[in-house]
Amino acid sequence: MGTVATGINDFRELREQRLAYTDRSLLVREVLDHGGQAILLPRPRGTGKSLDLSMLRRYFEHLEEDLSSLFVDLDIAQAGDAYLDEFQRYPVVYLSLGEIEGATWEQAWVALQERIERAFYDHAYLLDSPELSEEEAREYRAVLAGVAERERYETALLDLCRHLRIHHAEKVLVLIDDYDGPVRAGLVGGYADKILGFYRAFLDAGLKGNPHLFKAVLTGTLSESGESVFSALESVAVERLGPGG
Repeated sequence: MGTVATGINDFRELREQRLAYTDRSLLVREVLDHGGQAILLPRPRGTGKSLDLSMLRRYFEHLEEDLSSLFVDLDIAQAGDAYLDEFQRYPVVYLSLGEIEGATWEQAWVALQERIERAFYDHAYLLDSPELSEEEAREYRAVLAGVAERERYETALLDLCRHLRIHHAEKVLVLIDDYDGPVRAGLVGGYADKILGFYRAFLDAGLKGNPHLFKAVLTGTLSESGESVFSALESVAVERLGPGG
């Protein structure tokens, strides 16, 4: 694996192409051992936070395909049965909120809706689940189509976790990359208060007291905007894992 990866944030792609990878797989153990249910991984920009989250996704996400070959020579494979038992066990909700742009709140809101829609598309198979009622399926399709009511987006993370847990009979891992990206846009555009207002509702419902949640891991930058949104999210019990992981 001598070839150096440039700009690749997908762990699976990096490993399958046999590109150079600095083994960060013990982050799996750190997340599992951490007492918090919602965990923040603050990182400076350009330090592989998106790749870390992609690695966590590939380790934990329940798939029919066996991805053990991606980890066989990494440290986590030697960490013990307690950690191996968690491999590919959980349904995963993945949200990437970086590069949210918009000169106005209305433009940023459309971008936020699109990111939530993508997470729902990842699990569109739920529409065929017998566990989903006709009303729930109708609400799910409204989110997919971008026509749901504002309140539906505020509870979207909680709703998706609930559907996934019922369908898979397993709690849900939530991964949010660049959680402070929309706040950076809000600070530039002058609508940070509106972004934070939505976040408080969205993450309060999705993280605080969510009975369907296994763990949530959020990445963010070490910056003034990151500190601002972190302070706003203290009420939803987001805990730091540490600046270096």
